[in-house]
Amino acid sequence: YSFCTLLVTMGKVKKQKKKAADPYDPALIVTAEKTVEKSEKEGEEGNEGAMTKGQLKKRQNMEWKRLRATLQELGKEKRSYSNKDPDEKNEKKVLRKHMIDLKESMQKRHKDELEAFDRQKEEEERTKELEKVEKPKLSIQEQAALKNMFAHLV
Repeated sequence: YSFCTLLVTMGKVKKQKKKAADPYDPALIVTAEKTVEKSEKEGEEGNEGAMTKGQLKKRQNMEWKRLRATLQELGKEKRSYSNKDPDEKNEKKVLRKHMIDLKESMQKRHKDELEAFDRQKEEEERTKELEKVEKPKLSIQEQAALKNMFAHLV
């Protein structure tokens, strides 16, 4: 018998429970970022730099993951400060304010990006509709009259 077989038959080997992957693990975030960057490059090559709403949301989700990881690290740092020491208490307040500002600025920026994207799409649709409208055709006599009117400019 092999050593593993002996251990199994003796009942010494127990199944280890699989741990759930930490969504804020830096290694996972880096691999996800590479995937997003790769898809953005492919999208840019195919669409000549035009970003779809799905790509925009995917990029924003990656930014949120990075921000949550950063906030988690700042939270650990904040918890290390004591409330008894006035200097550390002030640092803790400043750090908390900084964390709130980071989160609010990200929310505002993402909201503005989505609104700008929607406005741009509406504008593009409007211009497409205007292009569909046919220009009135001039008769041969009207064309000749226009040529005569502007002949002195040529």
